[in-house]
Amino acid sequence: MNTDVVIIGGGLSGMATAFHLAKSKTNFIVLEARHRTGGRILSEATAEGTTKKPASAIDLGPSWFWPGQHRMEKLIHETRLSESVYQQFSDGKSTIEYADGKLEVGHGSASMAGSYRLNGGLIQLINRLADSLTTGQLLTNTVVGQVTRTTDGIKIFAKQNGSTLSINAKQVIFALPPRVVAEAISFEPPLAKNTTAQLASKATWMAAHAKFVAVYSTPFWREQGLSGDGLSQKGPLVEIHDASPKSGGPYALFGFTGIPASQRIGHDTTIIQMAVDQIRRMFSNGNTYKPISTHYKDWAYDSLTATQADLDAPATHHGSNPHFSPEWDNRLLFSGTETAVGHGQSNGYLEGALESAETAINLIQG
Repeated sequence: MNTDVVIIGGGLSGMATAFHLAKSKTNFIVLEARHRTGGRILSEATAEGTTKKPASAIDLGPSWFWPGQHRMEKLIHETRLSESVYQQFSDGKSTIEYADGKLEVGHGSASMAGSYRLNGGLIQLINRLADSLTTGQLLTNTVVGQVTRTTDGIKIFAKQNGSTLSINAKQVIFALPPRVVAEAISFEPPLAKNTTAQLASKATWMAAHAKFVAVYSTPFWREQGLSGDGLSQKGPLVEIHDASPKSGGPYALFGFTGIPASQRIGHDTTIIQMAVDQIRRMFSNGNTYKPISTHYKDWAYDSLTATQADLDAPATHHGSNPHFSPEWDNRLLFSGTETAVGHGQSNGYLEGALESAETAINLIQG
């Protein structure tokens, strides 16, 4: 199999790169290890929908983007999703729960007020990007194990559903977390020592986190004048927000767990029940509201996202990044949100994924 460019990783950075290369008629193939595209963008439907009216869905990965993030705004316009954009619900009072169980209502304002969400989940954006590709340009269930430099290019060795694939390319873009590149892929000849160290040392954004969502038939918190925004010193959720769709139901609240990743493993069922009980304590005013469904994703134990080194990753954005220089005479390029230089701290955000895609495209076409 021969092509000009191989993109390894079908998350936002990889799919946005593919979207723009397709428009320029560049020959490329996207290799994605999962059975799905999206990477850390993961949306689960909570109601049936149609192509004209997307299903109500919740995001178990990133949820927000912000005004002024012009790359996200441009891509949403290009994929004809502008009408699906809506603002994070923030009307009403916030709730704080102290370690002793005391509740304080009206504490501060909704911390994500003014941010944007995408109706039907952010997977709608990934799906539009995937729909722009032709047959053969996207291979899922394809795990890359080795990348070798040849006299006239690059050879990529991968496994797809148990079969071995060999792909020849002129350039390769690694659109996945740097630590995953360092840990999961072997290179012949080996990368420069400083490049390997840089890849291995770059923490993967949100890799140590677990996200919980509870879906309800009624927005009982709104009916009490609450925004759904909450902070808790008791947990297991330390930060909670409204995750309901643009209009109508079903409605949802989501939160990030404060339990360290090393203590969460094997306790999903317990954490889910504790989170349901916590929402009841903080937002139900003594009533017993049962969720229609619950959704939980622990990214720390997703081997295609997190490494062992990520289990104690920082909980804040990393600031500006050092530049990840191309290797092998500009044949190996490193992309993904962690590699964004980070003007306005875009690295770690969806905007950073698009910034890194833009950089890779310029290097290929420059």
